[in-house]
Amino acid sequence: MNKKPYKKLHKVLAIVSLVCGGLSIPVVILAGLPDFFRFSFLRTLTQSGEMAIRLETPLMLLPIPLALIAIICGYLSYRGMRAGKLDRSKILVLGGIVLGCISMFLAFTPVVDKVACSFWRSLNPANYEIVLKLEGVSGKKITSADLTKAVSVLLKRLRGWGQFYQPESVSPDRIIIKLSTKSKKGIDGLRQVGGYLTFRLVHQENESLVKQMHPPDFQPPIGYEKMVLDNEWYFVRTIPELTGARITKAEVKFDKVLNHYFVALNFDQEGSKILSRVTADNVNRRLAIVLDGKLISAPVIRGRLYGGRVQIEGDFTPIEAHELASALRHGGLPCQIRIVREKFLE
Repeated sequence: MNKKPYKKLHKVLAIVSLVCGGLSIPVVILAGLPDFFRFSFLRTLTQSGEMAIRLETPLMLLPIPLALIAIICGYLSYRGMRAGKLDRSKILVLGGIVLGCISMFLAFTPVVDKVACSFWRSLNPANYEIVLKLEGVSGKKITSADLTKAVSVLLKRLRGWGQFYQPESVSPDRIIIKLSTKSKKGIDGLRQVGGYLTFRLVHQENESLVKQMHPPDFQPPIGYEKMVLDNEWYFVRTIPELTGARITKAEVKFDKVLNHYFVALNFDQEGSKILSRVTADNVNRRLAIVLDGKLISAPVIRGRLYGGRVQIEGDFTPIEAHELASALRHGGLPCQIRIVREKFLE
């Protein structure tokens, strides 16, 4: 059997592996390293935002080791082919091509994304500006981690609304977003900006406190605040047990029995542990669900919740339910946000 065609094919595939790996490295260096150094510089300035930065920087540099392995596989495959060891070189060249293609995809995806966004912005110049202010709850200060998370969530929401401008943090608690009025969905969405979801415990003696609150000098217990839902008063903890920042999935569902819409949520592993612990320790106590400072539900905890799944039920219209699910799907906000200024750009 003539092995020359196989040798030629091996040679071509080995060269492809070398080329894929070789192209990925300069692309990452030119396009990804500026972001890497920018995040590293931010890490030296901030302390509370380190976790988010550490999760992002390895992904930026992941194509480099993959590309190096692809180059090594291609080189060894070529040498194995020259030495007549075709069986070993087959595995090496296939591994090299797979890793080389993966590294190219990871390396070029951010570049293509940047080019596409730049092209969109050239066709849709920014002519509107909105300034958002981050507000802590119960005296809690806004941290750099809150700011980083808010910018990330808003960026995802903007893309979902068809706006490809980058939110910019201009102070420890303010974000500026420039938009194009050609797409009103993004502007309307930001005007209704929300999605700060918290789960808080209701006071164990809530009924007794409600009976005592009529005198004008009555003060809620320390660490609690009064909230109303359907003309009923609840004394809710000011510090949340869990926030929407741990949400991984949000979808709208319809209850055919009760004839209303609700939003089904899934939490990440840490959020599931917190929810399981809180519900196990507070059976027969109410858990208040607060959205953007408004109490929307206060169900009684009947037992430990497993799996990190929760339903948010309220007097939602189909549009309101879908807007809430869309906001939470892109990540819950780490704090409350409100618009402080809007203006047209000249």
